[in-house]
Amino acid sequence: MKLFRLEFSLLALLLMILLASLFTGLGRWQLERMHEKQAIEAELLERSQLPAAALPRDLERPETWRFRAVSIEGTPLSQRQFLLDNEVRNGRVGYAVLTPFALDDGRVVLVDRGWVPVGGSRSELPQVEIPERRRRVEGRVYVPFGEPYSLGEAGAGDAPWPRVIQYLDFNAIAVWLRAQVPPLVVRMDAEEDGGYLRNWSALPFSADRHLAYAVQWFALALAVVVVFVLLSFSKKAARWW
Repeated sequence: MKLFRLEFSLLALLLMILLASLFTGLGRWQLERMHEKQAIEAELLERSQLPAAALPRDLERPETWRFRAVSIEGTPLSQRQFLLDNEVRNGRVGYAVLTPFALDDGRVVLVDRGWVPVGGSRSELPQVEIPERRRRVEGRVYVPFGEPYSLGEAGAGDAPWPRVIQYLDFNAIAVWLRAQVPPLVVRMDAEEDGGYLRNWSALPFSADRHLAYAVQWFALALAVVVVFVLLSFSKKAARWW
């Protein structure tokens, strides 16, 4: 009976172990992210069923208000608006229009009125005026997950208005507006007038997306092992393997 014999070098074995371990670790990380997203989606579903509430004066833990339906009443600051850059909708790049609303208690809350596309050039900013009269707005609270990743500043402090910003830096925004700005955004409901394209996505990726990524990483780990075994059986590959 002919016996099969594996022929490989120590370097090849170490490389296989390294790659298989790396891909397996990435797969496990995606599974952890999947469980986190499932918990967030359950939280979103639970909070979406609560009636609209007023924002409390003191927000010690803004993340506990994430996804909550709220109602605010204030005056929009039309001359002090922000355009959050690099927002993509349906394959097009544009801005999220963030309008500060001055509340009676002195706070200023950012209201996301929706998405607008970039014009003919970056120098041509969209017209996003809104009447500066007191009004009530209903929407859902968005609180960013973690610290934003950036290679530079959020925006220039002396830039014209509406001011283009690269990410949400609530401390910088508070300085520019000279007001107390809670670290959250109220995403205006689609039924509210005075807004733009509003197809909010609570999460950038669903739990199912992370599961699909995990399967891909595990499949790569298995493929590395299979290729290693096949090459180890090959006499031609054994010359350099």
